[in-house]
Amino acid sequence: MNKKKNEDKKIIFVTCHDSRCREAFGPNIYGFIDKGNLETELVENISKMIARIEKNRITVEFKTGREKIKIKISKIIYCTYLGDMNTAITIDNKQIVIKNKSFKEVLEILGDDFIRISRRTAINKNKISNISDKGIYLKGEKRLLNVSRRQRKIVLKAFFESFMND
Repeated sequence: MNKKKNEDKKIIFVTCHDSRCREAFGPNIYGFIDKGNLETELVENISKMIARIEKNRITVEFKTGREKIKIKISKIIYCTYLGDMNTAITIDNKQIVIKNKSFKEVLEILGDDFIRISRRTAINKNKISNISDKGIYLKGEKRLLNVSRRQRKIVLKAFFESFMND
């Protein structure tokens, strides 16, 4: 099977063998439905799958100097306010500087998936990979990010919510 050819396929398994579900995990697997609950679980799982697909397609457009750039929100790891109406957005270990927008304006554009961890930094809550007493690690970022005391409960709640939704 050509892996690249099937990257765009989304799979929901229908099975009566719960023990086999663990063997089927992969990047395209969106869920499992027990044949005994087919009628009730089918609509729910397909709705969740469609919502996740749509969420990954949402893009935003920012002005970076003289050019406009489109960015998939799901690709953004975190953003940091640099001052003077400039915000750095981190994507795949690259930073893009958004000019002439306040940090508040940038966060409004990015939406509910982004939460502040400090006065100058906001993270994509779907990218939280690990939380420790000292801070958080994000998927795609190797360094520890510090979380202010005021934001710890919010970050912890977001982590558990995203963990339960996966």
